[in-house]
Amino acid sequence: MNAAEPVSPTGQLRQATWPLHHRLDHHPTLAPLLAPGLDASVYGNLLACLHPPQMALESALTRSWHLLPATYDLAPRLADLETDLEALDIRPGPVSLQLDPADALPGLIGQLYVYEGARLGAAHIARALAERAPMLPSAYFSNARGPARWPRFQVLAQSLRSEANIKQACLEARRVFQSFLDSMDQGAKDSGHHP
Repeated sequence: MNAAEPVSPTGQLRQATWPLHHRLDHHPTLAPLLAPGLDASVYGNLLACLHPPQMALESALTRSWHLLPATYDLAPRLADLETDLEALDIRPGPVSLQLDPADALPGLIGQLYVYEGARLGAAHIARALAERAPMLPSAYFSNARGPARWPRFQVLAQSLRSEANIKQACLEARRVFQSFLDSMDQGAKDSGHHP
């Protein structure tokens, strides 16, 4: 009889964040992205909802970057998001959302799990937008390079060897997912929809 194969650190992160990730993927603010007939105002609202947590996450990551190997680059996405918003004539308001920078590598890996994982989802969204709404600006999704970046993240995540480190990474990843959910919930309220 074979012992169960141990779950990788990324597998443990996926398990720990699945309920939040599922809620985010099925959020009413995000749902129109993959539906036919996406219009610019709904899309603009969605991008505006993504702006505060994306800005907060990139700010937190930048302030913790010294914890990573020098060869791991951030490859920010905020400029692409702001370019898309500008093309839709939407000016994001002031951002009050804050995420604390990680104070150790396990927390930073948890934040990166969401950051890099979102790039994988962006590839799927970019394909859908190209088919269903090619007239909408989509640099935020189409320039994400998720499949190319994910293997590097998986190698980094392997450094989470202890249970305590994995727990810290999971805690941070859940915190980041919650920030995106909170922003989506607020956007739904502001537009008259309730999540």
